[in-house]
Amino acid sequence: MLDRVQEAGDLGELLGDLHRQADQAGAWEEPVVPVAPLPSGAALPGGQPLAMLLSALPAGPDELAALAALTRTGAYAVVAASAPGTSWQGAGWTVAVTGDSVDVHTLGLRLRPPRTPGGGAGAVGGLLRVAADAEPRPAQPDTYQETRAWHPGEAAGDTSGAQGHIGQALKAPAVELRVLGPMELWGVALDERGKAAELIVFLALRPEGADEVQLETTLWPGRAPGQGDLPATLAAAREAVGVAPDGYPCLLSDDQGRWHLHPGIRLDWSRFKTLAAYAQPGIEGAPVLRAALDLVRGQPFDGAEPRSYGWVEVHHRPMMEAFVVDVAEDLARRCLRYGDAGAAAWAARRGLLASPTDERLYRILVQAADAAGETAAAEAAAEELGQRLRPFDLEPDDQTRDLFRRLGYGPGQVGPAPT
Repeated sequence: MLDRVQEAGDLGELLGDLHRQADQAGAWEEPVVPVAPLPSGAALPGGQPLAMLLSALPAGPDELAALAALTRTGAYAVVAASAPGTSWQGAGWTVAVTGDSVDVHTLGLRLRPPRTPGGGAGAVGGLLRVAADAEPRPAQPDTYQETRAWHPGEAAGDTSGAQGHIGQALKAPAVELRVLGPMELWGVALDERGKAAELIVFLALRPEGADEVQLETTLWPGRAPGQGDLPATLAAAREAVGVAPDGYPCLLSDDQGRWHLHPGIRLDWSRFKTLAAYAQPGIEGAPVLRAALDLVRGQPFDGAEPRSYGWVEVHHRPMMEAFVVDVAEDLARRCLRYGDAGAAAWAARRGLLASPTDERLYRILVQAADAAGETAAAEAAAEELGQRLRPFDLEPDDQTRDLFRRLGYGPGQVGPAPT
């Protein structure tokens, strides 16, 4: 049996046990709530422990009176559930249960409790069977939660637990979805261009999971639910990712019908955010930021088929590019402040892999080369920006032109301005 659950042959047998416990304690401290026939509820003051009696058969008048005697104190009262047209005089509160509502007449309340969703009752039964099983079983993994980004409202320098998060993010996982550049399903034997791969990537970026309607409308936009090939796609994805070392499937659904990836399947974007979030201020955090930028291999989702991955264009790709640029600029400026122009240029170049036309990073490139006395590299970086913008019929913005002019670089100028 389950811990703290006692089975009795009949209500009379249980009442005898309850009376003996009350005699030993001197007073009954844990009120018992009779259920007649099954639905019940109880409200106890002060958060006191609750003992609940469940009976498949209606309790008789004598049994109900005995229960009332056990709980008749100044603080507690029996709460009895009743069908319409029935009542019990010994109950302090009466909860009337109808087809779709529960009436608490004492408070003037009518409640319509939500029903257990499809499959929920079976899931509860399965949980009880597992709990009653004496054989040890692996723990169900926690639903994966994507690492949150640092924000200015957090206390500066708070590194509580930071080393553990950083150490975990630095480990090379056996299975990883890599989206910070050309898409790769590292450790998964699956064609990145197929719908099964797209489903895996979508779930990796959606830690709260997705139900089958959400999956269908994402993978087959424009089609009505049920017109896609979701069952076969789920089967292919489950076969590809297999089973985790703890014995659970790497692609699993919860009792509400949402599909999730096992937390053992890592995402390079989440590792990047973890490292960026927990890097210390100043030059001490530079190695961690450099490790984050080492994960960047190109533009996010590079090579993804637009007709298949159109959903990444709305939020994911622009957000990733902007965050990578922010981290690259942060590291580069730290390096410039501490006189390491070469490391600043490296950081800027790494950010440009994700966002090839970002002018902030080109300004840093020119500043770093100028600080190192590398006039040819500074001039080449200024010219490179012009070439990047030309296909879009764009010119550098005012801030970029002012910087280049002040340093003496740009079209029509060779070398720094004379001093």
